[in-house]
Amino acid sequence: MGILNIAPAERAGAHLLIQLYGPPRSGKTYTALRIARGMVGPKGRIGMLDTESGRARLYSDKVPGGFVVGELTPPYTPSRYLEAIEEFLRYGVDILVVDSFSHCWEGPGGVLEMADQAEENGRKGLLKWLGPKRDYKKLVSFLLSTRMHMILCSRAKQPIVETIVDGQKTLVTQPWEPIQDKRLKYEMTIVVPMTLDGGYETDPTRLKAPSDLAHLFQGELLDEGTGAKIAEWVGAKPVDHALELLRRAAFDAAAAGTQAFAKWWNSAPVRGRRKALRPDLDNLASIARAADQEIARERQAEEAARQQQLDQALLADPFGKPASPGNGAVERALPLKSVGDGRHPLSGARA
Repeated sequence: MGILNIAPAERAGAHLLIQLYGPPRSGKTYTALRIARGMVGPKGRIGMLDTESGRARLYSDKVPGGFVVGELTPPYTPSRYLEAIEEFLRYGVDILVVDSFSHCWEGPGGVLEMADQAEENGRKGLLKWLGPKRDYKKLVSFLLSTRMHMILCSRAKQPIVETIVDGQKTLVTQPWEPIQDKRLKYEMTIVVPMTLDGGYETDPTRLKAPSDLAHLFQGELLDEGTGAKIAEWVGAKPVDHALELLRRAAFDAAAAGTQAFAKWWNSAPVRGRRKALRPDLDNLASIARAADQEIARERQAEEAARQQQLDQALLADPFGKPASPGNGAVERALPLKSVGDGRHPLSGARA
């Protein structure tokens, strides 16, 4: 069948990733819930993944039909976000609002803190990003592959840059940007920069929406009607929660390499469900092979980084004895005059 599963294109069944970002009091949470209600209709189930200490509960009586909420506490690692989204799939929601997605990047236990911790443990340079970025990529891949609409709310900050104005250095405040990996916006179907109390920027260089939906984002407040029109455009197709959970497990197993995927595929719980995954099988096998190659590259990068650390330690202290890789320390060797066999400490040759 091939890794692409090529078939006639239709919009129904496509899932949308919508992002609302902005400063405090911009109305991200309430706007997201109203759009969500419009997208799933009066009887659809809305899930709210809340990292804001239960703040979403303040809107429990303002959203027709209500919604269910689950509170995620620190550490805000990408793997815990992924686990939480999977839990909402098991619960059976039709659309998920994540408020806030920024904690995954900058919050306690998020990607930046994971990298700092790795550096404290002796993993320097690019090496400290291997684990955090790998987990983050798994989360983003899950967002892109799961056939369920999601709305991500992100906090924002105003970057400050130094520039030259009238011949003098001046600090200039830039427009608000979401607190997250800067490439994430490119994965979104719709991106709305919120301003205050539900308002938003309409500059096409800042706001992103498909051309067929651009008329919905001309300054009018976004509400249930906006969500309904978005849903009408994309076409309705119910979420098959059991299948999405199975696909999630399959992609996770494939991402661990061919041996891990083969073991999972042949396990007792999966044997009776293989037919549902047949359209994805060739792609899963390809992912597993690519994972093998990536794992090999990471091992080579780790070994090269360790060797570089040892080389740097040796250059800094030629008469010291480098410690075993990983402990980040350099033990002092005996003084040169104590070396009894007369060998040179660098080359090993007799002096």
